[in-house]
Amino acid sequence: MVSPNTYKRYIDKLDSAISSSNVAEAKDLQNEILAVLGSELDGLKQGLTNSSFVGIVTSSRAGETMVAGDDVNYIKDAKTLRSRLIMELEKVEDTAVKEASAVFKREKLLLHKHDKSILEFKALVDDDMIDSDDVGVIIEEGEIIERPLPNGAVDFFRVTDRGFVKGGNAVPDHYETRVEKISKNEAEREMADQEDTQKPHKLFISHSSKDADYVEAFVGLLETLGLHEDEIICSSVPPYCIPLDNKVYDWLVNEFQQSDLHVVYVLSEDYYRSAASLNEMGAAWTMKQKWTGILMPSFSFADIAGCIDPTQIGIKLDDTDRRTLNYRLGELKDNLTTEFGLRPMSATVWERKRDEFLEKIGNIIEKRSRETEANDSDEEDHTTIVGVDNVGNIPVDVAFLLVYAAAGNGQIVRVQTLGASPQISASGRQFMKDQSNKESARWQEALDTLINWGWVKAAGRKGQVFELTGTGYKKAEWLKDGMQINTENEPLAELEEFE
Repeated sequence: MVSPNTYKRYIDKLDSAISSSNVAEAKDLQNEILAVLGSELDGLKQGLTNSSFVGIVTSSRAGETMVAGDDVNYIKDAKTLRSRLIMELEKVEDTAVKEASAVFKREKLLLHKHDKSILEFKALVDDDMIDSDDVGVIIEEGEIIERPLPNGAVDFFRVTDRGFVKGGNAVPDHYETRVEKISKNEAEREMADQEDTQKPHKLFISHSSKDADYVEAFVGLLETLGLHEDEIICSSVPPYCIPLDNKVYDWLVNEFQQSDLHVVYVLSEDYYRSAASLNEMGAAWTMKQKWTGILMPSFSFADIAGCIDPTQIGIKLDDTDRRTLNYRLGELKDNLTTEFGLRPMSATVWERKRDEFLEKIGNIIEKRSRETEANDSDEEDHTTIVGVDNVGNIPVDVAFLLVYAAAGNGQIVRVQTLGASPQISASGRQFMKDQSNKESARWQEALDTLINWGWVKAAGRKGQVFELTGTGYKKAEWLKDGMQINTENEPLAELEEFE
């Protein structure tokens, strides 16, 4: 019987002759192989061009001996021999595998599937490998294999690599499964966890009803990612709220017990003032539910209290570092896509949807700021401020800001938006060419000048909304007429006439 090494040696030599197209080497090698292996392998000459002679003749003209029949092609013959030797090598190796397998007894094993079913199959067991040709029993990573021992004890293995091998030639499909040995307690715990994974997986948004505007924007982002109606629980946003005729706490308790929840804590000062919200936090902590923290504007990580870990990384919606905020939202998107088996979203679409979400958050921040300033203004005692009449030279930026404010509702607003420098607007008209720090500083300086001259005054306590004084209105009318500013035009367009 020819050894595998002999086949391998001749296959390597044939590869060399074929790759170099060395006819002389191919011819000598063919003669050697036929001499050494011809008696071992039946029909080895079959298909070779130099074995298809039909006779030998001598040319009287040239005095040469010539082959009558097909042309001899030693490179082609080398390829034919190589294919035959590879086939014979595979036969030898397959025989060796079968003989080795016959030495070891196949054992009956039990496979604990993710769906809680238990399947019996036979296989060869090694320390970190289980070989099985019973491909009808499908093995998956993370499943548990139970091995009963003759003495009544039991070994347990966790599948780390299913190792399915597609067969070829005489080798059938089979598994070469990588495993790691684990303790009985660990196996039982993981099999119990597999049972838990059969519960419906849902995203539970724990929040204060006073933060419903922010939460609704967040739910819109979840819908964009592709979460289904039965995968979201959110009491403030229909149809994800508690169904009609259900008792709130009974329904929530049932969801905590019967569902595999990923809890999103929408943390704010109002959240910690809500007994219901704190009850939800405690219940989720007791059930050891996975959680993600999202911090509302003006709420910091240092403010986190209760049973959740304040050191766990979360998402701060008014993070001034826009790059960090974008990255954290991207992480959340990737985690939920994997966790809920969602269809992946292209980077271009995601960035557009993310920016739309952040714009909504920014609008809510601005709206709340206006409402707060208005409330504060109503509660304050209005003090009359007399503006400076003669200030000398008036910069163009200062004049424009004052004139356009007077032409509208008489207000100038300074708002800090997400991840950007403070923005200045007057009567809803935008003055900044872009969101750069330079442009922001330009118009903040104009506003500060108007404040110093007493032509505008703060309308609330937060320094975000300012209104014109009596002097401010007079100066605005004087400047508009003197500079011939047309407030029907947008400020940036009109400014071009003065730059």
